[in-house]
Amino acid sequence: MHFPEANNAGTANTTISLIASQAKAHEIMGENFFGIEEARKHFGLNPSKWQLAYMEEVPFSEEVLRACKDTHILVAYIPISIVSVRAKTANIELPENHQHIFFKQDWYDENAVGNGESELKWYLVLKTPVPDSKSKLWQAQKILVDSTKTDEVPEANVMVYTIIGHFLETGVRLFENEHVRTNTLCPRGGHVHVGPFFSVGFSVNSWGDDVCSDRIGVSACRKIEA
Repeated sequence: MHFPEANNAGTANTTISLIASQAKAHEIMGENFFGIEEARKHFGLNPSKWQLAYMEEVPFSEEVLRACKDTHILVAYIPISIVSVRAKTANIELPENHQHIFFKQDWYDENAVGNGESELKWYLVLKTPVPDSKSKLWQAQKILVDSTKTDEVPEANVMVYTIIGHFLETGVRLFENEHVRTNTLCPRGGHVHVGPFFSVGFSVNSWGDDVCSDRIGVSACRKIEA
């Protein structure tokens, strides 16, 4: 099903009232919640009526949310590219040294990595690398995630949206000294990894699927419940 894109123009803001399921989800997740209002506040996104209707219900049970409230972030992802997230946060400086949030890079500016968008939906994103996923090649990391039956590897744009959004909302820097691979393929080969989020900025890279390091894990998010 296709829904109109979010309106990024400077239209008048109107407060979005959380319905019961969203309000309950926010209550459960606490600061590990990045909803529609947060997307509007930090990324200037104005979802259409169709998008709001589609995102009305949070597709995770209270049981799952309570189990994940300390380990995951519940994210209302409104389609936006990495390049656009970077542009919308270009005037924001890091508190330590007044550097820009994004480390200076241009390799993804003109390709699908930087300009691709993922599906409009709620994501429940793991805040850390998958346990025991470091010091493994991509194939072993992917098998590790798939073996859970409940998780999948998210795309790079979803991870960037989550990491930057969470930082802007809470001041908490995820993946400060480590990388996590995503499901996004780099044009030059290998899967894109995001991080680290150093004090000098956040980076997006790909060193190839044959690189094994104790600082490179894999990302994960919960699958939508049937």
